[in-house]
Amino acid sequence: MPANQPSKREKSRALQDATTAAGIGKLGTHSFRHTYRSWLDAVGTAITVQQRLMRDSDIQTTLNIYGDVVTGQNGSSGRTRTYNPPVNSRMLCH
Repeated sequence: MPANQPSKREKSRALQDATTAAGIGKLGTHSFRHTYRSWLDAVGTAITVQQRLMRDSDIQTTLNIYGDVVTGQNGSSGRTRTYNPPVNSRMLCH
């Protein structure tokens, strides 16, 4: 890491300071992944496209770990979502 770049710890601390000052409370950088996935889902982005954008190697990670917060379906709820690809899934990836 270049000397002029803040460390991961410094970035995390800066985020904590900012969210505390804004009255939001504790917010980790990982929360942004959940938010991003929820926004993608809310606007109807195909799950295969979401997987690529999230850079998840397994689509089940996209579905179950970063589940749709809007409907409350995520990995922590204990519910599992299964991906059933469309007949021509290549159409969704182009």
